[in-house]
Amino acid sequence: MATTKNILITGAAGGLGSELALQLGRMSKSDELELILLDNNESGLDQLADRIQAECNYEPLIYPLDLETSSIDQYTQMAEALETQLGKLDILIHTAARFTALAPMAHTDPLEWLRSIQTNLNGPWLLSKTCLPLLKQAGNARLVFLLEDMQTMQEANWGSYGVSKSALLALIEQLKTELDHDGIRVNGINPGPMRTSLRAKAWMPSASDPAREVDIVAKGIIEWMFSESNQHGLDSGSII
Repeated sequence: MATTKNILITGAAGGLGSELALQLGRMSKSDELELILLDNNESGLDQLADRIQAECNYEPLIYPLDLETSSIDQYTQMAEALETQLGKLDILIHTAARFTALAPMAHTDPLEWLRSIQTNLNGPWLLSKTCLPLLKQAGNARLVFLLEDMQTMQEANWGSYGVSKSALLALIEQLKTELDHDGIRVNGINPGPMRTSLRAKAWMPSASDPAREVDIVAKGIIEWMFSESNQHGLDSGSII
């Protein structure tokens, strides 16, 4: 069991998260992997776990947790449960996100602003913080956050989503320096445009849409995550 890679995916019931889980589930046949799938959508997690078990003959661990509403104690309890069950965490990849629509600040609902910041920034920070001892225990771990095109995020109408992604970039840069000596590689990934339900809320589909299928994006991210250095890039998008 010492060689097993334990991988925690947030937003696992979403577009990219579920595709990462499916592809990693298929890899579990030949690689020693343990998947922990986290999402606030419990029924979605159950359906995903059933599909992985049916297609891959592998049963992932599922952990329903809402990044927006969970208390600090609930985050701590989750990390303690993982420590008891697994002992370490090799990869933590954040794919959970909240975005409702493009809107000017003057028309932004204050409650929606707070919910978005909590899901996209505060939640990932708190989960990462509580899981740091598990990542350190792995010895050569990855902590991965999902970004967007950062210039676009500073444009009008991106609201709390754009602000949270900009702040997330600052968090990534701080953690890179702070955790380097602990053997934890911290990165932010802009995977480029993907055909997901989140993107459909901001972009109208068209024949010239550069968005790629999510399975292709997931494949590139997995190849990068399992590479031995940060020099291995993505086919599209960028790594920070």
